Amino acid sequence: MLCAAAVGSALVGCGGDVVSEVGGGGDCTPSDKKVIGWDWPLSSLEIYEPFNKKVTAIAQERGYQTVTTTNDGDLQQQVSDLEAWVAQGLSAIGTYALEPSAIEPIGRRALDNCVGFVSYGTNLENQDAAVEFAWDRSGAELGINAREWATKNGGPLKALVLHDRDITAGKERDDALMAEFPGTASNVEVVSHQRAVDTASGESVTSTVLQAHPDLNMVLAYNDDVAIGARQAFINAGFAPNDPNVYIGGQDGSPSALRLLKENGIYRASSAVNFNDLTSTVANTIVDVAEGIDPEYGPLNFSVLTPADPGQVEEFLAAYN
Repeated sequence: MLCAAAVGSALVGCGGDVVSEVGGGGDCTPSDKKVIGWDWPLSSLEIYEPFNKKVTAIAQERGYQTVTTTNDGDLQQQVSDLEAWVAQGLSAIGTYALEPSAIEPIGRRALDNCVGFVSYGTNLENQDAAVEFAWDRSGAELGINAREWATKNGGPLKALVLHDRDITAGKERDDALMAEFPGTASNVEVVSHQRAVDTASGESVTSTVLQAHPDLNMVLAYNDDVAIGARQAFINAGFAPNDPNVYIGGQDGSPSALRLLKENGIYRASSAVNFNDLTSTVANTIVDVAEGIDPEYGPLNFSVLTPADPGQVEEFLAAYN
């Protein structure tokens, strides 16, 4: 689930929890610069470029120019980029904090200088609004789907779980996934639990595990890029693309993952939010904050996309066009 909420007072957020009681720019006059910043420091992901383009287009429709970052997981670079935007006096900034404690002081300076500050994916103490994800639901839904597949498949199965516990979203996804998987599927043995953050590392780690466990059946991954790498490792090891005894699952609903789901092969699931809904919520929340409007969007729920519902897969894929 995803939601956006203003935080000038104690407001109800995702799941009925209080989002925050700390607000910032209540006495500020909206900037006449009409420039927003969108900082999503995960440039290696397949959906990075279409995400930025869509946010930029939506903001432009509302009369705002968008500047973006090209960082890929470098916290020091993220801090530098955000500090520069605050100094430049942008109308508002949206950011996915790689390490929330490092971004809190920047959020405070932004609020003190009447620069709108929107947190994506987590709640900060110093923010005007948050676009929040129930990251745990994404991991849990993938875990449930994988458990159900394993139970239906029967026979002894071996699984690899690929995580990125170095970031908040990755930890929450992994905790929730492992709470559901293997769960009641007593025929599953998780033989390895390792970090992988992109397609290359997903392929490399999976290849290594396959050498030690050539009878590996399942890979559950932190995101689709990692899962696609895992799938390639299976193909390289001689598995058929439609092997009925192999399950690969990811998260985020990237275009390549959705196309693989349409093939009805070993790539069997992706937990995702509709791309149109996601980008609209992000862009409009940042612009609303820039204009002094309380944003109210969502909630948006994660859906587990599978070949069993080709219409839903096609709908999510069409959102990228």
